[in-house]
Amino acid sequence: QQTISDPRPNTSGSSESSFGIEVQLARDPGAGRGGTSPWADVNLLVSAPGANDAFDQVGVIYSYRPTGSGSAPFALHQILRSGTPAPGNYFGAWFDVDQGLLVSTELGADELATSSGVIWAFEAVQQQDGTIDWIRMAKLIDPNAGQNNFSGFVALAGDAALVGSIGGTGAAPYTGNIGVYPSIRRSYWTGPLDGLWSDATNWTPVPPSPSR
Repeated sequence: QQTISDPRPNTSGSSESSFGIEVQLARDPGAGRGGTSPWADVNLLVSAPGANDAFDQVGVIYSYRPTGSGSAPFALHQILRSGTPAPGNYFGAWFDVDQGLLVSTELGADELATSSGVIWAFEAVQQQDGTIDWIRMAKLIDPNAGQNNFSGFVALAGDAALVGSIGGTGAAPYTGNIGVYPSIRRSYWTGPLDGLWSDATNWTPVPPSPSR
């Protein structure tokens, strides 16, 4: 049995990193089932939304890859980060992964308003040496941003997503809502990296793209 601990526990600041609050196993895109090890072609992803990095409580997601060892099947391979880190943003508090796409919340991000929140999209891309890395592709923002904590949670099925705004307007202001987005890739492969999901000009995919 392997025990995986926080590889970089907080040594400053007043809070813990919350390592392991979110955990996902993701099979590499195009990988078959089985193989010589039950962990072959599997990526272990562990979030630490309170981790100190560039600032205190920025948050990170750790990516572990198979080692081929029975006693220690996973080793740290990559650290996923927000593209615009800031103290107390809690990147990775919620994330989901499916079919080579990973989306992570950054709940405290001051994007269009204080604590409006953002979603970061990553794709699994095979490098020339055969390794698979997560590449940050886009920052996705709420077209109706206010102090609504867009990205209160996120869930994926294929590249369709549900995104919760825990402070968004529902039946009444600040009662919360859920946004349903049919295709994240179609929205972020067009125009600027900070494209709005509601902008019709962001719904026509354009090359190049690792997934097309």
